[in-house]
Amino acid sequence: MQSNRKKIGSKLISYLLIAIVLALLVSQLIFAPSGSERYFSGDAERYYLDLIEVGFPKDYAIELTELHLLHPNWSFTPLLVTEQESSYTWNYVIDRETRNGELNVIYSSDDYRAYHHPFNRETYDSGDYYQASEKTVEYFMDPRNFLNEADIFQFYSLSGGSGFSLSQVEAVLADTFMENKRLMNGMTYAEYFLQLGEELDVNPIFLAAKIRQEQGTRGTSPLISGKCGTKLRDFYVNQTEKTDSGSAVLPPKYPSDDLSEKDLLAFNGLYNHFNVGATGKGVFAIYHNAMKRARTGTAAQAEVWGDGGAWNTDWKSLYGGTYFLKNNYIDRYQSTVYLQKFDVDSRSGAGFSHQYMTAVFGAMSEGRSLYRSFAALDLLDAPATFLIPVYDGMPSKPCADPANGTCNLTCQATAKSSYQCELTQPQRRSNTDEAIYLDCEVYPGDSLSLAGVVTHSDRLEGLEYSWNGGAWKSAAGGKNLDFSLPVNEEEGSSHILVIRGKTLSSGTSQKLYGYFVYAVVYVNVIPLPRVTVTFDDANTQTRQTLILGESTSLPACDIPDFVGWYSSDGRLFPAGADFTPESDLQFSALVLDFDVWEGAALSTDAYAPRLRFSALLKKSIYTQLTEAPFLTLGAKISSEDEILEISDLPHKTLTQPSGDEWVRVDAETAGLPAKDFSKPYSAEFYAVIHYTDGTEQSFTADTIPFTRTARQVATAALADSSVKYSDEAREILNFVATYT
Repeated sequence: MQSNRKKIGSKLISYLLIAIVLALLVSQLIFAPSGSERYFSGDAERYYLDLIEVGFPKDYAIELTELHLLHPNWSFTPLLVTEQESSYTWNYVIDRETRNGELNVIYSSDDYRAYHHPFNRETYDSGDYYQASEKTVEYFMDPRNFLNEADIFQFYSLSGGSGFSLSQVEAVLADTFMENKRLMNGMTYAEYFLQLGEELDVNPIFLAAKIRQEQGTRGTSPLISGKCGTKLRDFYVNQTEKTDSGSAVLPPKYPSDDLSEKDLLAFNGLYNHFNVGATGKGVFAIYHNAMKRARTGTAAQAEVWGDGGAWNTDWKSLYGGTYFLKNNYIDRYQSTVYLQKFDVDSRSGAGFSHQYMTAVFGAMSEGRSLYRSFAALDLLDAPATFLIPVYDGMPSKPCADPANGTCNLTCQATAKSSYQCELTQPQRRSNTDEAIYLDCEVYPGDSLSLAGVVTHSDRLEGLEYSWNGGAWKSAAGGKNLDFSLPVNEEEGSSHILVIRGKTLSSGTSQKLYGYFVYAVVYVNVIPLPRVTVTFDDANTQTRQTLILGESTSLPACDIPDFVGWYSSDGRLFPAGADFTPESDLQFSALVLDFDVWEGAALSTDAYAPRLRFSALLKKSIYTQLTEAPFLTLGAKISSEDEILEISDLPHKTLTQPSGDEWVRVDAETAGLPAKDFSKPYSAEFYAVIHYTDGTEQSFTADTIPFTRTARQVATAALADSSVKYSDEAREILNFVATYT
């Protein structure tokens, strides 16, 4: 098979031929062998090349093309960070993200030791965090580590609030404190997120997932209780050292001229669901700063809400937080959770300082919350747009996980499960956690058949297939592959068959559906094999082109003495015969030049002469017909009282002065008694043609009816002075001619 694809992986070096016999057509499927290395052909190759054209490096494009095969409604846009600002190379952004210990922190417990800064042991935020090491920052900032079905949602575009349903948002809130709970404005959380999305043009799925991420499933934070002032007053008055969970509180010294209990209690009635401004050293500072931000509220709504736009209801907190995200992040070129965590787009104007989260794994964590929202609804096939950063000067390989995948919270999603794909028809097996890629050539109308098995560490729900990026359909065979698909496509067309597995993993009471690519088959519909049949007669040449396996009826021929069509492979068929050619053939019209030699001869055999009649055939035709053999010659010699039929006629070759060679065949009577010397005899020669298809046909030699007697022949012979006879022969001739 000729292919112009750009191949990612080893060169295909041989073909495995599997023959499939269809009605009236011997067709074939040709599978080109491959390992589990990915390569792209046809539309997949064009998609891959388009990704490179718009700015994605090859290692990005490979992963994104496979994701596109898995979810054809997903689209990917590169954020060319260095192109926006030439100084923002990979090394530069890593340097800026690691200068300040507070920008990227990780839990201080020993479970996360692999991520800790090697020297800095200062604690941050509530005292539960250490500065992350440079290798840790590199790992979490390298987008190539997260181009998988789950982790890619940290690049999910957060702008655009229309086109979502209430049930989709409700699914995100299932099993949380927000499920079916009503806000102070009478709307449920889900209803209000949907309204906020439409009004502020922000993705409502993101909003729901964001609150779930910030407040957890139980929603016990004082920041959304309306009683945070009391909590701060208690920390302050009691000089609380640690929270019940062990976090350092670090309250200001009590009493203080700068802070009164009344000041703190004034924060009661305020809410901050998005944890806006919730930063500082120690729990007291985090809560205090968050409440001050809630009191500042949303100035743009001050006239409508009163009280300066403060977030003094839960729904105002949600509105204000969404407005804050939109105006301070989404509309400032930070429209993904990755960009909110890592402020790397120079157009934001903040120079790495405008980062919503300090936890180095924050973008991954929030991205996974978005993923779970889609997976729980089984909406992963819905349209989605992802904005993915690309940096100049990136390492040749993705930056490694310092914990080598051993930490469940921070490892790549793909490290949490494992699968193995195998095809038994044709025989292919992938490496662990990789799909099978192969080429296939089919004829129009063939059925593409595949069989195989797959194992997965999650519960395998079944297998599905998509033809040319169309709707996913169930593949026969359930959890094992037993699949046959008719390929009713035009010759010369190329297609992509993707088979994927659907898995189910449980998180609390939610069912989370996920997908992985099982096999990608590039199907090229090749022209049906054709044969050309040529018919030559004395006047014309005609051709027929047939599909291999298609039968034709051999044409009639009006040439005189035509007896059949002789093929270039040495077969003979009558006109009108049905014939199925297996290769290109040429048929020649076979003409039987078969004439009776007028007159007769007389054998001079010891007074019992025999009349001999003869017929002539061209030697070339005779040889052609007898070598197969296709020809039986016979004759009937008739008299007034009997018919003698003779077969296996003797023959001899005659050469004309012109050089043409003929074959003379003879038929003789039995020895004639003297009483029959005057009896008239006539002869009829015939040829029986035995055709390759098993039929037979008889042809009579051309002749003008005549009769001869032995006396007539003897008399004529004696009168021919040009012929010299022996004395014995002349004596016999005289006897025959004169006997009365």
